[in-house]
Amino acid sequence: IAIQGDDTISRENHAIVSYSPKKQQFRVYPGESRGLVYLNDEEVITADILNIYDVIEIGKTKLMFVPFCSDKFQWE
Repeated sequence: IAIQGDDTISRENHAIVSYSPKKQQFRVYPGESRGLVYLNDEEVITADILNIYDVIEIGKTKLMFVPFCSDKFQWE
C-alpha cells in the first residue's frame, strides 16, 4: 500500500503485513526502513499478531486494521 501525503513514511518497506491461511492469522512486522512502526501505541520490534480494530501507526499516519479474511471467509 502506498500512502501519500505523509513524508515521514519510508517510500518502501516501512512495515509488512502478512496473512497465514493455515493459521488464519495476520501479523505486522517492522520493515527495512529506519522508521518505527507501532501497534496499539507499542513499538513493533518483531512480528506481532494483528487483531480486528488494532491501530497500526507508521509515520504520522494511523490505520485501523479491518481484516477481509477470517474463519468465516477466505480468498480462494
